[in-house]
Amino acid sequence: MIRNLRGRETDEGAAPACNSSHLSPSLRNCVGAILACIVLAGLLAGCATSVNSLTKAELSTIRIESVDVRFKPDAHIWWGAAEREYADKGGAVPVSAAATSVGPASESDGEGTDAYRERVNSPEAKAYVRDKLASTIESRLRQAVLPKFQGVRAVRLEVEVHSFIIPSAAQRLVFGGAPALATVTTLRDVATGAELAKLDRVNAAMAGGGILGVAVDQAFSDLEDRVMDTYMQNVLNWLTVT
Repeated sequence: MIRNLRGRETDEGAAPACNSSHLSPSLRNCVGAILACIVLAGLLAGCATSVNSLTKAELSTIRIESVDVRFKPDAHIWWGAAEREYADKGGAVPVSAAATSVGPASESDGEGTDAYRERVNSPEAKAYVRDKLASTIESRLRQAVLPKFQGVRAVRLEVEVHSFIIPSAAQRLVFGGAPALATVTTLRDVATGAELAKLDRVNAAMAGGGILGVAVDQAFSDLEDRVMDTYMQNVLNWLTVT
């Protein structure tokens, strides 16, 4: 038997209990993001599932007249830029204000503090980030995909988001990681409601890692734009099969 720091006796060699509730909100979020990136790395090693009951000739007759974006109930979203945007719009003390004001907010509400993390993890903040992501996906699909399908058969695209991970520069510096969007995209006939095609895959884009990679990466487009470009191309490839 050994005595622990609180004076209690424990079995020698027994591992101390670990309670994640003792971690600060900022640390818990950081750990969660790292684990999410690890899980996504495993998913990226798998194959996409693509089902398409339409021939190339039938696909040439479709007209995508609407896009419906929804989220899986347990969808994991990690998008730091959208969180900061929410903070700057008044959902929390803006990062710039926290750095310049002389009141209590400058001491307790700056980015990276527990108070900041608690605010951007509020239901209102999460709803803001999801709405922004849904709007971005719909807008990009309307720009890149819908104009290419202007036939006579009315269909709609249904997108279910399972995860969206944009690793920060700090995360890529230490752990690496790539931006990724996991979705299940369904093509559905408007008149009958029949499912015509389905694409289930993780869409990933390249991102620099390490000190040099992260530094060079800053000269290129934002990570969210890169992963959206990848998703648009995957949808186009899926809907133009032979």
